[in-house]
Amino acid sequence: DLLLAADGRLAAIHAGGAMYVAERAGAAGFTLEAWRRLWAAGPPRALPDGAADALECDALACTLAGPPGRPVLLLRGGLTPDGACAAALLASLDAVPLDCPPPGPAKIDRYRLRRDGAYAVWLEAAGPRVLSDRAARGTRPWVAR
Repeated sequence: DLLLAADGRLAAIHAGGAMYVAERAGAAGFTLEAWRRLWAAGPPRALPDGAADALECDALACTLAGPPGRPVLLLRGGLTPDGACAAALLASLDAVPLDCPPPGPAKIDRYRLRRDGAYAVWLEAAGPRVLSDRAARGTRPWVAR
């Protein structure tokens, strides 16, 4: 449902059979094409301004359905929207400069991408299921801790 590349230059959301992409300069076209094939989606679309499929975007974030009252947010920049601490997960290609009181949202940001590699997030009824490359493949001595 949500993929983030290890280099922090590409994020994609799969919603309503379409693939919505946030990309930075230097994003790997190979990765984008692999994700498109994984989801059997048509050409990638830019993140919308407004609602599209199961996705609601504004200038600060895109909201995906999560557990009731606890959405998953893909932040569009370094700012966080009001109510972000109530989210189940905050994902961003930038740093997430938000400290929330427990039980705050899980966070995926550029620092975690650098340390843990690519991330995949599946939206499930109990909450988002998150898997990093590091969790799937294990810790390697040449990867920063």
